[in-house]
Amino acid sequence: MAAPWARWCCVGEPLLNAERLVLGDCDGTWPHGPRSVGAVSNGEPVPLGPPVVLVLLRNIPSLRAKRTMAQATNIHAQRWSILLFGLGSTTVMQAQSLAQQDLLPTIGASWHMRALQSVPSDELPIEPITWPYSGLVGNDLFGASYSVLDPEQVPGNNAFPSADRALRSVPDNDPLPTHTFYDVQSNECLELGSLGPVLSTAFLQPALVSAYPLEMGTPVSGDFCYSSRSVGGVLDYCGTARVSLEAIGTLELNFGVFPNAQLMTTRRAFAVVQNGSDSTIQVTKDWYVAGTPYPLLHISTLTTPDGSVTRSGQILDETSVVGLAEVSRVNSLPVFPNPTTGIVTMAEAGNGTVEVSGVDGRLLSTQRINSTSGNAVVDLSALPEGLYRIVLRDGVTVRSAKVVVAR
Repeated sequence: MAAPWARWCCVGEPLLNAERLVLGDCDGTWPHGPRSVGAVSNGEPVPLGPPVVLVLLRNIPSLRAKRTMAQATNIHAQRWSILLFGLGSTTVMQAQSLAQQDLLPTIGASWHMRALQSVPSDELPIEPITWPYSGLVGNDLFGASYSVLDPEQVPGNNAFPSADRALRSVPDNDPLPTHTFYDVQSNECLELGSLGPVLSTAFLQPALVSAYPLEMGTPVSGDFCYSSRSVGGVLDYCGTARVSLEAIGTLELNFGVFPNAQLMTTRRAFAVVQNGSDSTIQVTKDWYVAGTPYPLLHISTLTTPDGSVTRSGQILDETSVVGLAEVSRVNSLPVFPNPTTGIVTMAEAGNGTVEVSGVDGRLLSTQRINSTSGNAVVDLSALPEGLYRIVLRDGVTVRSAKVVVAR
């Protein structure tokens, strides 16, 4: 299919610390035409400096992403970690890590993420670390549902013979799914490609998604190359990815407080091979807690070659929260009638706080209930026709229901 593959080498500074990534001239072969290549350094990271020059080395036999561990002796990696992460305790750094079961859902797992109405500012954490994000709200318009499948269940899986896991994502506003294929190994997870209704990708050198155990202060990096196919044609990209356990602290969300949340940061820098453009840099931050192998909070920052920055995020739907100590059970909330003209009865409500929000995530009302009979009433008469979300919290249980107001 494609020519022998290659990995990136950088001249000047570590690619992952660079603001720009510039392609050198190469004399290599790509799936869609020849390239030219300039001089090659030894590929070792050197201190921060001018833009990175990338070159392509041919005839690398393995298509696996080459992993490089940032050792404690690498003063530049240490400085970058300390400045960005605000870590102060060497003991904590050595003791904390993310294992495979913390990061990778098993086949059959499913969850829903709601799109953030607003994305919090990206601030440096200060010890003791607390992320005060209890005011973040999500909506059901631009979120997505996710499920992990056996690749054999997905049409077209023969394009990724080494895949042993597939992630199905379905946007809330579009019924057409995208399937992303992964190779889960004993020490890392690699992205192999994806099949979607508009865009499909194929990694000729797989991309590092996660590594485990992922130790605090020890980032892991790997190179990748892939082809992207859409209605506009085919483009080739190459770059590098870096994953790191960035910080541990207390994560405050609207459905719970999680004192030992672990923040994993993934940084990908990649460029179009055909035109030698500057790099696109994507930084994603995911907060994990023990017992839930998908993020409670996900924030992405995309910086394009022209300098424009786009930030987006998702928050875990509280009805997907399973295995958290702060929430012992999560159930649906029985309500009737549904649809309703205004008055809704919640069955077996008990005591707690009732929140009513729109599908855009805006909190419309909050009230305390203390029901001795078991049932409780919520009055939606003042709201216009539409779809609403009712959430009942009693400090242990989170129950929710979607209610249609129709007159």
